Amino acid sequence: MFKTPRALALSYADPYVDFTGRVTGYAVVDVAKEMGGYDWRFADTNVWKVERMLLDYPHHSIKTSDARTRWLRKRYRAFRKKHGRLKPVKYPGRKRWMPLPGEFDESVPLGWV
Repeated sequence: MFKTPRALALSYADPYVDFTGRVTGYAVVDVAKEMGGYDWRFADTNVWKVERMLLDYPHHSIKTSDARTRWLRKRYRAFRKKHGRLKPVKYPGRKRWMPLPGEFDESVPLGWV
């Protein structure tokens, strides 16, 4: 679907603008290789070790428009003011996305999956 890892990372730029956040870089990582014998996928505890590795891994910089980020942040603030903690979910092309698994779908009451 995306020609390059950079194109995939840029597809996250608009949806990840919130009160303070913004996509500023990306990396392609073979997590299994980097984590060695640490089986983080089935851990019952936190996976901070994986988070730390991903944060420390060398990233490629992504430049996005400051003006667009200000505009998106303004829209985000207005949405949150109107809707409280509800997250905006109207992204371009969303109808082509695969369905969210029930256990991650906040519109389905817990225990109904």
